[in-house]
Amino acid sequence: MRKLHKNLRWDGAKITAASFTCANCGNHINSDYGMALLTVDDGLSNKSWYANRDEIGENDVPIGVFICTSCGFPTFLGFDESMQIVQIPKNSYGSEVSGVTESVNEIYNEARRSFGAEAYTGVVELCRSLLNHVAVDLGAEKGQRFIDYVNYLNDNHFISVKSRAWVDKIRKLGNEANHDLTVFKKKDAELCLKFVEMILKSNYEYPSFLDEDE
Repeated sequence: MRKLHKNLRWDGAKITAASFTCANCGNHINSDYGMALLTVDDGLSNKSWYANRDEIGENDVPIGVFICTSCGFPTFLGFDESMQIVQIPKNSYGSEVSGVTESVNEIYNEARRSFGAEAYTGVVELCRSLLNHVAVDLGAEKGQRFIDYVNYLNDNHFISVKSRAWVDKIRKLGNEANHDLTVFKKKDAELCLKFVEMILKSNYEYPSFLDEDE
């Protein structure tokens, strides 16, 4: 995890606190320090919002740039044109996985960060590569097609029985990527990442807990 240099300080102000997950360090924090965002549109619940509460008044909608209390890096929270709250940068999708090699961990976390950047096609491609690698690591032969690796994981029970309904959807994503120039959507990226997370946790993280006890 990166942290702001110890000799650097933000010239911010105390503002209405916001709770969010920091995209940099991954911690869920509550921050009341940063730079508030001024609102002047009647469509918002409050007409004014500024750091100087004594002059302007306090806004109950925490929007602006918030400084993480853990790592010191900034996060923007505000409304887009459709009045939906947005976070920039977004936090990584999914959860950390232990018990895997450094290279697997790097690719997995790169896919998670790509999701936060809304690079959904990149997420699917990274997950495909990672599943190929995992299948070979778990005994499959090298040089096969993606669908063969998914079948290998399924046929050799590396995928739990109740999760096999996912297999057909993952196969379809692999087939689309092989035959077409496909732009994948958010739901495709979510499916792939959760599938990879499940494979890594059930075949690497959970068995590693037993190894630690021996």
